[in-house]
Amino acid sequence: MTQFNRLWSQEKIMEQFFQLSAALRTDPKTAPLAPQADDVLAALEALAGEQKLTRREQINAQCQVNAADRRLDIALSMLSGAARIAERSDPSLRVVAVLFPEGLSGITRFSGRGVETEVALARRLLAVLPGLPGAELLQDAASRVGTAADEADGFLAQLKDLDARMDQLRSRQDELTSRAYTAFHSIRADLVKIFNNNQGYISSFFLI
Repeated sequence: MTQFNRLWSQEKIMEQFFQLSAALRTDPKTAPLAPQADDVLAALEALAGEQKLTRREQINAQCQVNAADRRLDIALSMLSGAARIAERSDPSLRVVAVLFPEGLSGITRFSGRGVETEVALARRLLAVLPGLPGAELLQDAASRVGTAADEADGFLAQLKDLDARMDQLRSRQDELTSRAYTAFHSIRADLVKIFNNNQGYISSFFLI
């Protein structure tokens, strides 16, 4: 196999360059070409390691966002419950309809990365609450919502940072793929010269 396919997976490209490096070292005439393959392989392996680590951090951050989302749901549910209790004690308050015009699920239906919308709706709710009659009865529950919203915001910010980092790593992967393509064909061109275009010999240096 003597043609580089840009659609190869990252693992496939690394295997190809590992093979190429090892094969080049088996012949004194081609050994001087090995460092070129080594440099590409080292860069690919370093990137793969960084991607693996960042991906695990991304997964962990997503789990934290999901957990924070659940805690925010619970806090909002407690606030809704407290508002209903307050209304039963004083039917003139009518705070539930103001705080939850679409019902509790109108806010808590957002999940995962959608918790950003839930946080925004929760903060809007908290901004309205102080101006309502009977707001003092709901302060403890509202405080829990605020704390949960802050927590969700923090974890979501971490996740967004990691998303951006993964995007950067994907861009670097594209750059390294182009670099690997260039190195692959440069080495192949040198092999053509060394072996006078003997395709059988040349092919033996590449992963089959």
